[in-house]
Amino acid sequence: MEFLKNKVYLLLYSFCLSGCLVNSDGTITIISPIESDTYISSVDPGDHSELDYLSLYRNGAVENRILLKLPTGESDSDDHLDLCLGNPYCFVFFMPLFILKEIISPNCDDESFTAANLNWAYIELHTEDDSSPAAGSIQVNLLGQSWWHDVSWNRAHPFTKQGMWATPGGTIDSSQSFDPNCTNLQGGQSCGAGEVKFDMTNYLGTLLDNPNSTHFGLVLSFSGDEEELRFYSSQSSNLSRPELVANYNCVTSSQTTTHRYELGTPLSQK
Repeated sequence: MEFLKNKVYLLLYSFCLSGCLVNSDGTITIISPIESDTYISSVDPGDHSELDYLSLYRNGAVENRILLKLPTGESDSDDHLDLCLGNPYCFVFFMPLFILKEIISPNCDDESFTAANLNWAYIELHTEDDSSPAAGSIQVNLLGQSWWHDVSWNRAHPFTKQGMWATPGGTIDSSQSFDPNCTNLQGGQSCGAGEVKFDMTNYLGTLLDNPNSTHFGLVLSFSGDEEELRFYSSQSSNLSRPELVANYNCVTSSQTTTHRYELGTPLSQK
């Protein structure tokens, strides 16, 4: 039995790409190095997660796509564990309510945090050269499969035989639809020079109404052939990094808050 336990420990250590903590009870806490944004390329399988830019491009079959992910954490229920079979890291893709509060309105103390009080929300990226792509030229879809920081066009993660994307370029979850860039932004929002915004109001509302749902992230792609467009990534030193911007009515304080959450920013411990 001791031999078997040691083999399990060794197996767990082999998955610890950025580090582990050995707890006093003998259990191991895995520190997960999942990035909040990166891009994948149909011709370049390299790891782009630590670059200070994100790349979009499309010319025939050659394409770069951007992956974005809101912060997620461990689920406190077993309701969705069937989605994680074959992937030991799926637990970091659950969206509990406390994380939603942190990224939407962190100073609101409402006991009931609901979609009914969310006025509008969008994800914003900024181009490196301040150029403005045509409204509607960039589509956004929900990802339907977990991925790791060294994700590529064909492979989502390296841990199991199920690590390949079901569809190269990112497996799409069609249960949620989104408007393309800078179209139908709620709350009277618009795109300024160099800004690319995607409305997230309905999607965040769905997450608020269904806490502990899985969130595997979003994939951005051109709808037609376009020259390369680069955006600041969360690794950039520029202040125009990817953000989630949300406007929420806080009942307890009788205030309406607008909060900007930069993707990749650590959340407070709960």
